[in-house]
Amino acid sequence: MFSPVLSDVPIEVDNPCLIVPPGLCVEQAIYTVSITVPDDLQVFDLVYQRCCRNASIVNIVGPEDTGSTMWQQIPPGEDASCNSSPVFTNYPPSVICVGDPISFDHSATDPDGDSLAYKFFTPYAGASPFDPAPFPPPPPPYDPVTWSAGYDVLYMVDGAPGFEIDVNTGLLTGTATDEGRYVLGVVVEEWRDGVLLGNHIRDFQFNVQLCEPALVSTLGVDGEIVTDVYLDCEDFTIPFSNFSTGADSYLWLFGDGATSEDYEPVHVYGDTGVYTVSLICNPGFVCADTSVVEIHIFNTLTADFEFNAGCSGEAVQFSDASTSTEAGEIISWEWDFGDGGSSTAENPSHDYTIGGIYEVALTVTTDKGCSSTVLLDVPLLSGPTADFSADDVCLNEDALFEDETTHPDGVTLTDWFWDFGDGGTSGDQDPSYSYEEPGTYEVTLIVATNNGCQDTITQSITIGELPYPDAGLDDTVTYLEYYTLMGEGNGTFSWSPAAFVSNPFIANPQIRPDQTYDYILTVTSPDGCSASDTVTIYVEDITIVDVPNAFSPNDDGVNDLFFVYTHTVADFYEFSIYNRWGQQLFTTNDPTFGWDGKYNDEPQDVGAYVYVVRAKDITGDLINLQGSFILVR
Repeated sequence: MFSPVLSDVPIEVDNPCLIVPPGLCVEQAIYTVSITVPDDLQVFDLVYQRCCRNASIVNIVGPEDTGSTMWQQIPPGEDASCNSSPVFTNYPPSVICVGDPISFDHSATDPDGDSLAYKFFTPYAGASPFDPAPFPPPPPPYDPVTWSAGYDVLYMVDGAPGFEIDVNTGLLTGTATDEGRYVLGVVVEEWRDGVLLGNHIRDFQFNVQLCEPALVSTLGVDGEIVTDVYLDCEDFTIPFSNFSTGADSYLWLFGDGATSEDYEPVHVYGDTGVYTVSLICNPGFVCADTSVVEIHIFNTLTADFEFNAGCSGEAVQFSDASTSTEAGEIISWEWDFGDGGSSTAENPSHDYTIGGIYEVALTVTTDKGCSSTVLLDVPLLSGPTADFSADDVCLNEDALFEDETTHPDGVTLTDWFWDFGDGGTSGDQDPSYSYEEPGTYEVTLIVATNNGCQDTITQSITIGELPYPDAGLDDTVTYLEYYTLMGEGNGTFSWSPAAFVSNPFIANPQIRPDQTYDYILTVTSPDGCSASDTVTIYVEDITIVDVPNAFSPNDDGVNDLFFVYTHTVADFYEFSIYNRWGQQLFTTNDPTFGWDGKYNDEPQDVGAYVYVVRAKDITGDLINLQGSFILVR
C-alpha cells in the first residue's frame, strides 16, 4: 500500500465575472512510487482501484456502489522500448458554472515527441463496497461504468451546446445546462510512425454549479427597480435609483446624449419621447455589467370625471372628463363606485341603494401606457324604497292595493301615484280598484318623499275570469218525478241543496223532488273565481195509493206489517184483508194502520191473501184497488 500526499485544490472558475457558491471543497491526493519492471516476457500492469464514487453523481447508475480503476500496461520485455507516457498539461477545472461556456485545454505533452490524439471514453468501474481497496487488485480486463438513461460516451454532461473534445488539440468545449456532478473520461493515444504505442487515460469529475455573477447592474427610478420600460406621464424630471451590487464605479447614459458618473443621478429631459437609458457598472473593466431600460417621457395625463348625483335608488350618470397632453389616447376606464360596484365603460351609470357619501375612483390608461387615477366624493340623498302588495282577485271583486314602501328615518312619504295598467290611476296611499276585463296587469307605484326623492316599482296582478254559470229555466214536475237539471258554465260544478240530486258535482244531474226547490248552481272557474245561478223546480202534487206484494211478519223488525202507502188522499174508506176462502181477516179506515199477519192473535199461514182498498183522491175521484200478496215467514 502507498500513502498519498493530500492537499486542498483551490476552487476557481475560468470566468472572473462569476463567483462559485460557498461550501465547495476539492481534495487532491498524489501517489508517487518507483517500480523496477523485471526484464522478462511478462506483461506488467499498473493498477489502482478504489470504491466508491460520489453518491451525488448523476450520469452513471449506482455511483455510491461503483468504484474506479486506474490502469496502465507495460508490454513484455522483448516488445518494450524506452518510451515516456504523455502528461496532461492542466488539471480539469474543479467547478464549471451553469450557462457559462468553457474552453478547457485538455492537451498533453509527450517527451518523446510522439503524435497524440484525443477522444472521450467510458471510465472503468472497480472495487466494491464489500472490498473498497483491494490489494493486490484483480487483473484486467475491467468493466466500464454503466451510464444513466440519456447519457453515453458522447453525451456525458447535460449541455447546450454539448461537450466536445478536439481530436488533434485536446480542446474541451461546451456549456453546461444543469447543476450536478458528472463523471467524464478522456483518453490520449500515443502514436509513433503510424503505430499506436499506448493510451493514457484520465477519469475525472465535473462539478456543475449555479454560480453568482461577481457584479450586477440594476437600475431603477424613484426607489423602484425597473427591468424593461418606465413611463413618466407627469413631468420631465427622472430621479434614477441604483440597485447594483459588486461595482465600484458607474456610468449612466441617459439616451439624449447626456451622461453621469453619479451613483444615483437626477436627470431632466428637454422634451417628450422614448429614451434608452444604460447603467454601466465598472466601465472599462473585464467584469463590467450593463442594465438597460426605456424611459417614456410624456406630458401630463389627468384623470377627472363629472356626475349628477341625486337620490339613492336613482341612476347616477358619470361622465369622463380626463385630459391627456401627448400622453396618448385614453383607451381604458376603470371605475370603482365605492359600494363594491365597478365598470369599464367610458360614461357609465350606477344605481346606489342607500344614501350617503361614496368615494368614487376613476383610473384612465392611454395607448402609450400612461395611467392616472382620481378620487371624488359623490353625495346621495336617502330615498324611499317603493313596494306594495295586492292579492289576485276575480272580475266581480275590487282589487285592494296596500302601500308597503320603506324610507329612512327623518324622511316622510308625501305622494303616491298608482298606474293600474289599464289606463286607471289613483293618488291614494292604499287604493282599491275595479277592473272591467280579466287578465294580468302591470301595476306601477311611484312614491315621493319630503326631500324630493322618489322610487318606482312595478308588479303584476291577475284578475280572474268569471265562470258565468247558467242553472237553466224554471220548470214544473209532478211529485217524485225524475228530472234532469241543465247546468252550464266554465269550470267545476256544485248543486245545492243536494237532496234528491243524483250527483251534485256535474252539470246535468238527475233530481226527484218531493216538493218545490230552488236549486243553486255554483261554478268555479280555472282562475278560482266562483259565481252562482238559481233555478226553481216546482212540484205539482198528486194522489198516490200503493200496496206491496209481500211481507214477512216474523217479528224481526223488518217488514213485519202489511200496510197501504198513501200520499195526498182526500178520504180513506177501507183497507181490508181476506184469505183464499173469502174470510175477512183485517179491516181499517186509517191508512196508518197495517196488518200484522194474525187473526184473533193467531199467526196466519204462509200463502196468498187478497187486499181491498177504497179511497178518494184530491180531485174527488174514487179509488178502488184489489189485488193479492204473499205472506212469508
